[in-house]
Amino acid sequence: MSSPSHELQDVVITKALRPHNRPSWSEIGAAGVFTVEAGGTFPRHYHDAPEYWLVFKGRGVIEVGDQSYWVGPGDIVCTPAGVEHDVVGVVETLEAFFVELEVPPGGRDGKLTLSGAPPEPHDVPLVEEGQPERS
Repeated sequence: MSSPSHELQDVVITKALRPHNRPSWSEIGAAGVFTVEAGGTFPRHYHDAPEYWLVFKGRGVIEVGDQSYWVGPGDIVCTPAGVEHDVVGVVETLEAFFVELEVPPGGRDGKLTLSGAPPEPHDVPLVEEGQPERS
């Protein structure tokens, strides 16, 4: 088996990938897993780079921009840079893997808000199952 051209010190095994611990060759700004329970919290926010979620457990309602969507296992949520997104309700504990792409030059890292204030987590209620909305 041939090895890639990257040096072994460029391999990273971690639970949460961020700019400070990512491999030098990586174009990912951040990656990891998040969990949102009914009665838990989540902040409405956006990023200066696109973000993708792969839901692998649970069901809930999310908002991307001003649209609401039901999500569940196997759904991939694709959010463009600059568009607010949020978890607004949970039927069963929602677990997802997220990947944010690298922030472009002049962009800002992390969770951002339209007001410019730090993101404020809000309560996420338990909701009843409904008919999924798909776009």
